[in-house]
Amino acid sequence: IVAIFMVCVLPGCSGPDIDSGVPEEVIRLNVLGTAYLGQQKWAEAEESFRKALEMKPTEPLLLNNAAVALVQQGRIDEAEALLREAIAAEAEYPYAHYNLGSILKNRGVFDPEAEHFEIVRRFDPDELMTHYNLGIVYSRIGREDEAETEYRRSLELDPTHVSSLYALGRLLLQKGEQ
Repeated sequence: IVAIFMVCVLPGCSGPDIDSGVPEEVIRLNVLGTAYLGQQKWAEAEESFRKALEMKPTEPLLLNNAAVALVQQGRIDEAEALLREAIAAEAEYPYAHYNLGSILKNRGVFDPEAEHFEIVRRFDPDELMTHYNLGIVYSRIGREDEAETEYRRSLELDPTHVSSLYALGRLLLQKGEQ
């Protein structure tokens, strides 16, 4: 699967942090797991996140990060289940929504409301890949005007983003515009 997945490191990631009052060992294991992800040691990352989850089983950040390790090992169904657990624990958790949206998009499953990426857009309106992914989803579900808006927004953020340029061009041709 080719996708960018969002991972969060503690403390002070650019988004929601882990709950306060978390044992230092949980924080240490999350940081270790994230370091393993950076080294592409997927199984070791998963093991670190799983150990942390034993102490804090409903922590969305840990569930999300473990899901990323599973995706990298090709265990997509397990990753999807963990992401759904993260969202059940915290309905607006943007990292889990981004990653679940990416999995579903890659499977060709398009939510008519594009909910997952829309939640991420509310959290971070300047995240390029969120706008690009929303454009893809909107295009696939027949919401062409909204898709065009999202592709154009992604190009405002990065005028050289080749995938957005290509997608916008293809969409405009489909709409009969030049």
